[in-house]
Formats: sequence, C-alpha cells, structure tokens
Amino acid sequence: MPQMIKLAVFDLDGTLLNQHKQLSPRTKRIVNQLLDQRCLLAVATSRPPWLVAPIDPIFRRFSIMIYYNGGKIVDQRKQEEINTYLDRVSVKQFLLTCQQRLPLQVVVIESKQGTYATMDIPDEYKEGLFITEGAYPIINDLEGVDCYKLLLPTSRKCDLQELQEPFRYVFDFTYTQSGMLLEVIPKGINKGDAIMKVIAEEGISPSDVIVFGDDYNDVEMLSMFDCSYAMENGIEEAKEAATYMAGHHAEDGVAKVLERLGG
Repeated sequence: MPQMIKLAVFDLDGTLLNQHKQLSPRTKRIVNQLLDQRCLLAVATSRPPWLVAPIDPIFRRFSIMIYYNGGKIVDQRKQEEINTYLDRVSVKQFLLTCQQRLPLQVVVIESKQGTYATMDIPDEYKEGLFITEGAYPIINDLEGVDCYKLLLPTSRKCDLQELQEPFRYVFDFTYTQSGMLLEVIPKGINKGDAIMKVIAEEGISPSDVIVFGDDYNDVEMLSMFDCSYAMENGIEEAKEAATYMAGHHAEDGVAKVLERLGG
C-alpha cells in the first residue's frame, strides 16, 4: 500500500466478496499481503458476526470489524467492543405499528441474544436474509432483548414509506440489496461514523483511509473519505458519493485497485 494509506475498510457483499459470497484467490492474496505489511484492515458490513466468521478465517486477522452498519464495533487486537442498541420502547411501538398497518410484513430482529422473526419468513426472502436451512425463532416479547437492528424484506420500497415517518426522530433507515431490504438502525449509526470513531482512537487522519462499498448503506462512508471507491456493480447513489470507481466485484474489482496502488 502507499505510505499514506494507514487503514483500508471494505464492505463485504457486492464489494470484497465475489458473486459466490467468497473471497477470490486474487483478492485473498492481496489481503494477505496487506496484513503481512501490517496495514490496518477493517470490515464494515450490515451482517452480524455469525454471518461473517464462516466466510473465511482470514477475517480473524483484521484489526477492526464493524457489524450491523456500525451498531457493533470490535477491535480484535484488544478484544474490545462498542455496542449501540435500538431503543426498546421505540422498537415495540414500531412493531405494533407494522402489525397494524402491514399485518403480513415480516420483521427480522437482530439482537445481542440472537436473531428472531415476528412470523414465518416467506421463501422468496430467505436468500436475501442468508437463510439456507431452518428458520429464525418467532418472538413475541422483547423483554431483555438488546436489538442492534430490524430488517424488513420487501418487493416494493413504497410499501414501507408510511412506517418510517413516525419514527425518524429515533431511528435511521437504510436499504441494502439494491433496495429490497429495509434496515432500521439506531439514530446516527452508520458505517462512516463508525470508521470516524476508529480513526479517532487510532490517531489516523481521514486522508489516510481508503474505503470500498457498493450499496445504500455505504453512501455515508463513501462520501466522508476522499479515497473512496464505489464498485462497478454498485447503485448510482454509491457511485455519486464515491471519489473513484473500482471494477465489478465478480471480477476482482477491489484487488485490482489495491494492486494498482502498490499493495
């Protein structure tokens, strides 16, 4: 890596991972080179920890893991973490509103205690929620549950607009999977602000950070750092927010940028 880059941050799906949700050999090779050069590497993903660890053991060597779009920041070197949860009373109100206005809408609850759903998840949404077998337990009582975020799969974004308005003062809303999955997260939580917390702790300047992303939940971090790359396969909003373009995630887009920069 060039001397000026001290921290490299990668979104996973649609960015660092290929179309098979894996690290390609070329990408893994350049990541290993960066790790051997003692460059600080970070993942910034909407996934929970249990959906990242099985991908590849190389992620154990990353310095920082940012999960739930910034709701959980883990320093793997120090075994320290920062957790931000949704307000439980507001979550209960949101779920009640959803039940009243959209009684057939499933809500997935990602929490410290586990992942749950408000009803059985239709088959057409299971792949987007990374359900390959089994099902999430159905939950009716949130007492004692610390929620990182809520997920609402949808085939029509407009159907969920009315749910958002009464709760914008306490929640932030972002879409992933090209607009097919609404994520409800704590107010002020996003990948960009999570990275800012990390570099403040590390004493790193924003100009020494490189970030890669492709989707709605990457827009903040792509717009906050000058050395930002949107993927060729990314949404237009991500491309507009980023400074530069990287190739397609299925064609080692991230690896090609890092190789060109001297990784």
